[in-house]
Amino acid sequence: MIAITGCRVCKMLQVLAFQIMTTPEGHATGRKTQPRERNINLKKYYGLTASQEKPRPLDIDGKTFNSGKYFTKIMKEKTLNGLMEEDNVLTGEIREIDGDMKTLVYENYSKFISATDTIRKMKSNVENMESEMDRLNESMNSLTHQTTTINQALGPNRDKIQQLSRAHNQLKRLQFIFNLPSRLSRCLSTDQLAKAVKYYARAAQLLDHYKHMPAFKGIERDCQTIITKVKSQIESKMRKEDSVEKIAENIRLLILLKEDVPELRQKYLKLQLFVIEKKQAGPVTSAEELVDVYIVPLDTVVQYYNTLFVENSEDFPPKTKQEIKDANQDLSEAIQTCINSFFESVTKIIALPDNVIEEKRPLKQTRDLQILNEALAEKGTNLSMAVALDKQMSQVIEVWENELVNRFLCTVVSGMRDRMSELIEPPFTEDTPYDALSETLAQFIDISETWCREHVYNNCLIPLRECLQEDIEQSSFTERISNGLNSMWHSLAEHLGTFPNGGEVSQLNRHIVCLVSSRLCFDFADHIIARIYSEFSSKSANPLSRHESIDTIFLSDCQELTELFSQTGQTLLNNQIMEDGYALSAKVQTHYLSLQSKPPTKPSAVWREVFTRLQSVEQLVNITFPQPSSPEGRDVSDSEHDYRFGSLASTLEAPPIQATHSSQSLATMSSGTGEPLGNVSKFGNDVTLNMMHTINKLFEDRVDVYRPIEPSAEGACGALVRVLLKTLQEVVREMWVDCNIYQQLQVDVEYLGIALRSYAGDEKTSSALRDIVSGAYMRCSDPVSINADDLERMLAH
Repeated sequence: MIAITGCRVCKMLQVLAFQIMTTPEGHATGRKTQPRERNINLKKYYGLTASQEKPRPLDIDGKTFNSGKYFTKIMKEKTLNGLMEEDNVLTGEIREIDGDMKTLVYENYSKFISATDTIRKMKSNVENMESEMDRLNESMNSLTHQTTTINQALGPNRDKIQQLSRAHNQLKRLQFIFNLPSRLSRCLSTDQLAKAVKYYARAAQLLDHYKHMPAFKGIERDCQTIITKVKSQIESKMRKEDSVEKIAENIRLLILLKEDVPELRQKYLKLQLFVIEKKQAGPVTSAEELVDVYIVPLDTVVQYYNTLFVENSEDFPPKTKQEIKDANQDLSEAIQTCINSFFESVTKIIALPDNVIEEKRPLKQTRDLQILNEALAEKGTNLSMAVALDKQMSQVIEVWENELVNRFLCTVVSGMRDRMSELIEPPFTEDTPYDALSETLAQFIDISETWCREHVYNNCLIPLRECLQEDIEQSSFTERISNGLNSMWHSLAEHLGTFPNGGEVSQLNRHIVCLVSSRLCFDFADHIIARIYSEFSSKSANPLSRHESIDTIFLSDCQELTELFSQTGQTLLNNQIMEDGYALSAKVQTHYLSLQSKPPTKPSAVWREVFTRLQSVEQLVNITFPQPSSPEGRDVSDSEHDYRFGSLASTLEAPPIQATHSSQSLATMSSGTGEPLGNVSKFGNDVTLNMMHTINKLFEDRVDVYRPIEPSAEGACGALVRVLLKTLQEVVREMWVDCNIYQQLQVDVEYLGIALRSYAGDEKTSSALRDIVSGAYMRCSDPVSINADDLERMLAH
């Protein structure tokens, strides 16, 4: 079996070799070798020499196949069944190759038989073709001989025939000239004015050429008389026409009759505009009517005007650049009034309703503008080229779109204005419970901010995108929105930043409105503005996107507006607190400047009023600017004071204050030993110590009364305390101080030192209180400090 298989393999190889030898290429070994050598040379020239193929002796389809090695390999690797299968496969392949070989031999044989028949037919056809070519050559020679004979026979008469033909044509023209007056008269009588102009225009040059001859003078005179009547009749008909086309045709006839062109331009424009104005007599209420009444007729007028007076044509004499310039200028000046009327009508039709935000979308005005734009593109090309009507229309649309954006966005400002008015309707009073006031203001701020954010995006920006984005490019739409938002935010900041005034609003309600406005401004600057811009940027670029980022075109505006609202909120807070500070300062100043000299019994009553007002400010600011509580277990230092409502109330309503008169007691500060009053000398007896205290003050940081106020209860009350202490310092400098007043100031300062600890318990406050006592001491002629027991008893009141 193995031997049989080996024989079959060899037989298969022989069959393959026989197939290669019997192919058409195999019959021409010399021809096959030559192209192969040429290909090798070309590859060497272009550097494409292929790498030599590695020998593959086991590849039965390869050129380097080795049957012995292949046989040895399969003998080692395959079983008897595998060898039988391999034998069957090779047998099948041999039969397939044998069939392909037979098919190839048959096809080549058929082609050879067909080629033989074709060659035989070509040989017989070529023999017939030679005889046909001989007969054709004889025919051509005969035709050449006959043509030469005819030319020689007719040559002498050809010149005479040409001369007679020219004479005949000349006679026909002369006959036309002689018959011209009768032709013109006949056309005039039958109202064929266009034909009359045509005849005269054809003969005008000839008449002008022969006008020196007597025979032609009479003809020219008769023609001029008739043409004058034709001109008169044309102008008469033209004045009665109401068709743009017919007026243009009559003007064309007059131009052919060489009438004055500038005068004809004016007549043309005057008559055409008169016809258009008659159509515009009634009211125009829709975009379709605007197209029919203005755009279409005006474009037709301009089209005929360009044909008659601007463009060069074979019918009219060529126009100079100056004539074309003058014609364009006359056209622009003449139709400007009509163009203005057109835009006035456009403005009326696209006028926005007062409550545009509630109108059904898409807006009717948007559809009207789309109709006008399409009409200008399709039916107003001549108008656009002549007077740039398309650009003017684009400007009108831009103004309208900006107004639409402002109309939508101004509802934000008006809505916030209404909400601020509703905040104090009914007005708050001093009897309004704290919890009710706190809840009302917190809800108002939260609802107002949510409303503003949702209204801007859902009721303004999204509808604007529906109204505008389909008609303009994305960049233009974004620019419109950017400008509109910027204007809206500035208007809102201006409204919120207007300090409420007027006698109809109580001081409490003015205070509430101002603080709420300040809080809103801070929140707008903190997150609302950026959130609106980021939402709109992401949804405009990709409505399905969830990634929110601010478009680069909005970045500068967003930063500017954040700074604007932050400054506005800060200004509102500063102004309100300073107003309260000035009012409290006036009370303090009035009290001390009118203070009577009598032994002190308790702190001055004015401070009770001051702290009551301070408590009210603390409450309102805490409601408006709530501060997060400190983490549990954390000690809050004076510099990180965590505001909690009730600090002042607890101070005022607590049991009598137990003053601990240590060496740090402000009112009983020792000038020498630092011991409590009663055991030490009075304040300021030691001149050296007073001098050192004054020197130390020079190097302390100044108390900045007007620095920006932190938006918190602590910041607001701290600012008021700074104003009050500064006021008391200045008042003491203006007072006349005796011993009783000095002691009253000691009691007040000690009371302030305890009561103000929760508001401004820092070193600057202590230094200011020491300055007040020091100033009073320096101005008193006989200062005597109060002993500790009396001071404690007075503070207990």
